[in-house]
Amino acid sequence: MIQRVQSIYWLLTAVVLVAFLFLPMFGYGPSGKENVFAVQDCMTLTIATSLAALLSLATIFLVNNRPLQIKLSWLIALVILLGFTGSAAVNFLALSNGEAPAAAGDIVSFKWPLVLPFVALVLNFLAMRGVKADQKLVSASDRLR
Repeated sequence: MIQRVQSIYWLLTAVVLVAFLFLPMFGYGPSGKENVFAVQDCMTLTIATSLAALLSLATIFLVNNRPLQIKLSWLIALVILLGFTGSAAVNFLALSNGEAPAAAGDIVSFKWPLVLPFVALVLNFLAMRGVKADQKLVSASDRLR
């Protein structure tokens, strides 16, 4: 279970997404005093990130069901892409338009943790590639029997 390389990739995906939950995404406010907007400030983004982290942990333990692992990997990728991108874009536009909690005229800046979901996405695709390689290896050994 843990000895497979894709299990390590899914574990790293979950760790990256959990770290993303606690780090700021945007900074806003006047240039002297900057406030931060974190994942926990948006319920949709918190749910999407938590769901993707839990799914990546659950996928590790489905070692005997490779087709389900591939389907769950696609679901994780979909949740990360749609949940994160959609919610982050809506929140960024709301902050830059001066809606709550930002005020009109505040400068909105990106923070480095915005890269973490894309790192998790790459790790998830690497895990999916490992599962497909395992599937190819099993089908090749079945032909030899």
